[in-house]
Amino acid sequence: MIIIDWNQTIITAMFTALEPKDINEFNLRALILSTIKDITKKFKSKYGSEVVIACDCFTTSYWRKSYFQHYKSDRKRLRDSSKYDWNIIFPIFNKIKQEL
Repeated sequence: MIIIDWNQTIITAMFTALEPKDINEFNLRALILSTIKDITKKFKSKYGSEVVIACDCFTTSYWRKSYFQHYKSDRKRLRDSSKYDWNIIFPIFNKIKQEL
């Protein structure tokens, strides 16, 4: 079984493959599906072809934050200064996650 960390995998792929001007639903969907396919091809001989996508829930409430108040505390600040428009990106990520 191949387990893919949704957020880490797609955000890394996005930073690697897309410029901020290229962010749209079509490009992100193509990138995400291609990334899942590539990971599956790369690891299926060792782990099999069953794929599990591990992801957080659709809310912004993380259970870890109740145990450690600083969990992901720098991420909002980094997003605010980022050249990427996260107000566009996150809804697209969530839509594609629901479709999968």
